Amino acid sequence: MALQIVHPGTLDSPTSDANCFYNPLPLAGSPAPNESTRVAGGKIFIEKAPLLAYNSAATPAPVPGVPRTLAGCSATSRTFVDDDLKCQKVKFNGRPIAQVGDYSYCGNTGQQRTCQAPGIGATIHIGTRRSG
Repeated sequence: MALQIVHPGTLDSPTSDANCFYNPLPLAGSPAPNESTRVAGGKIFIEKAPLLAYNSAATPAPVPGVPRTLAGCSATSRTFVDDDLKCQKVKFNGRPIAQVGDYSYCGNTGQQRTCQAPGIGATIHIGTRRSG
């Protein structure tokens, strides 16, 4: 299977605890910065658009909780841990980029929320100068 990078529209898996259910939700939020620390103006492009990817530098949108009991639910954060991402050989600004099958952690439960297909990544251009 080809490399499939997660993006703002990538859904993750549900999580729950005794009081709340957290539905699958697109990552959205603030993807990791896509500006090279080595090359001025350097960015990663996929299908001619700047890559919006996720790793520990990203802040996915919070997931609202759906009450399972009379106790209230608060929204939960989602975080990526770079050491847990499966592709450690390719890094941008010293950090790996999350792929389909990687997971974030649910802030309220500590459970893994697996990133679901489809991802993006048919044509990747790293540090190339392209006309048009």
